[in-house]
Amino acid sequence: MKVNLAHGISQVPTAISLEYANAGRVDETTLGGFMDKRWKPLHEGQWREESTKPANELFLEVIRSRFGNTPLKELDKVELQVWLNELAKERSRSIVLHVRTFLKSICAEAVDQEYIGKDPARKLTTPAHTKESDTTVLSWDELRRVFSALGERDRLIMSIEGTAGLRPSELFALRVKSFDGQRLNLTETIYRGKLRPYGKTKGSLTTVDVPEELARPIQSWLGKLENKAPDAFMFPNADGGFILKDNYLHRVLYPLQKRLGLSKLNFQVLRRTFSTLAQHHGTVKDVQRQMRHSKPDVTAEVYMQPIPESVQKMVADMYAQLLKPATEMVQ
Repeated sequence: MKVNLAHGISQVPTAISLEYANAGRVDETTLGGFMDKRWKPLHEGQWREESTKPANELFLEVIRSRFGNTPLKELDKVELQVWLNELAKERSRSIVLHVRTFLKSICAEAVDQEYIGKDPARKLTTPAHTKESDTTVLSWDELRRVFSALGERDRLIMSIEGTAGLRPSELFALRVKSFDGQRLNLTETIYRGKLRPYGKTKGSLTTVDVPEELARPIQSWLGKLENKAPDAFMFPNADGGFILKDNYLHRVLYPLQKRLGLSKLNFQVLRRTFSTLAQHHGTVKDVQRQMRHSKPDVTAEVYMQPIPESVQKMVADMYAQLLKPATEMVQ
């Protein structure tokens, strides 16, 4: 007896088809397993920058921590939306938006690969209310109080941070050879205790202008270093290696924040302060060039061209302001 296989297959219910399709692939039928084994191989090659991988892994870990062991077929659109709404109360808007985007992409791919019949994330909406972003900015007087309370090394770190706007991953990766007498050449960053030859964005690793008044103390500091080799770190730890951001926060910035009665003091606040105060001393494009932001504004990025002389004037003005005495000191 001949069997019409084509006819027989067409009559198999969808649920049974999915059951047979997933046979032997139990680990892939959970959201976490599918994400790692079936979704990431298709998408992680499209991540534009090498440095975006850690951030994307963070977003995926947020999803994995809640739904990693949940079978794909048990994902419920109401449960997903409720969780996303709750997440918005604790995490920033940026994280919530990325998590929603990844959830929608993962579930859509699960449907496309026939692991599930319907997409539970297709209609996920962005929560109306998300955690407010931190907007803390120091005043000039607060910045000067911080500056005045520091020793030579930390005052120099603060000077570079306050005029060059470096990220801590860039700041603590500076070496003796990074300073050419006029500019700081950024060639490495530190992430999770390891050096890496790339930055947060494509344009991160470049040169940043240093005012003449700051170049002299930098040169003086380098002359005092025990290890003056070109590859030696500009701000070494006790073992001659690089300083870890978290260690610096807990040993220097947080105690100083408490001592001076500041609401907040960290590297994000310092970079935000630089961006805010610098706008009164240079153009938007000057600030963008010094901060090395990839996309602050389409007009500023595409149409406005940086003028090196104005950048030098801007950072010189910023350093001159920083050197002024604070009007009030907290003991």
